[in-house]
This record gives sequence, C-alpha cells and structure tokens, in this order.
Amino acid sequence: MGDVGDRSSVRVGLADDDTLVLEVSATDIPALRAALNTWLRLITIAVEMREIAVPSGASP
Repeated sequence: MGDVGDRSSVRVGLADDDTLVLEVSATDIPALRAALNTWLRLITIAVEMREIAVPSGASP
C-alpha cells in the first residue's frame, strides 16, 4: 500500500481466500505502534462493514 508516513511503511495482500497478510516496517517503536493501530483499526472496520453488508449465513 505504500508509506504510512515518513517513518513507516505497510504492505497488505492476500495469501489465499481467507488469509490477509499485513507487513509493517518502521524506523522506531512509536511509529510501528501508530502504523499497527491505524491498519488494525482499518481492517476491523472493513470486517464490520462486510458483516453488515453480507450477514452471516448469506452468500458473499
């Protein structure tokens, strides 16, 4: 996905149909923490929105 700022970068990809790979690198611990918080929050929001759009038991 690119840089999250000057101090960190993130790569997001799919390993297979149900495995998301998140690779985060940072120059220091605070930058790592900020990048992880951001991306984990975004992933959580995406999962929650999918659950609203496609309720359990329904086909995707």
